[in-house]
Amino acid sequence: MSVFKRFFLLALISFMASCQQSSECKVFTENDIAVIPKPVKLVRNKGAFQFDENTKFILADASQKEIVSVLSDKFKNVSGWNLEVLEQAPQQNYVQLLVHENLGDEAYKLEVSSNRILITSKRNAGFLYGIGES
Repeated sequence: MSVFKRFFLLALISFMASCQQSSECKVFTENDIAVIPKPVKLVRNKGAFQFDENTKFILADASQKEIVSVLSDKFKNVSGWNLEVLEQAPQQNYVQLLVHENLGDEAYKLEVSSNRILITSKRNAGFLYGIGES
């Protein structure tokens, strides 16, 4: 399974895990989350992130613009959404790339909450894996 498919699988799981208006929530187990290769660490929390036409991408620096365009183009092709790229994060509904020098060159950390997605890496290779592009 490509990394892009893994990212979308996680996003889809997050989307599907959102609570219904009846306040019933589907609870996913670790076995329900079929990410290959298996993450070193997986922590399941309540809530879900939902992409929509107002979702923004937030970059740490200009070198990440090409990386975000890969994912943004996929959204545009599938949904017609032209997702905006910003320098500063709004209060919610965004995907942000953060640099952390203590991670390995290809390592990344993916944190998904109901308000945002944070992808943290040391180098662009890690960000590419984080957004699901191998």
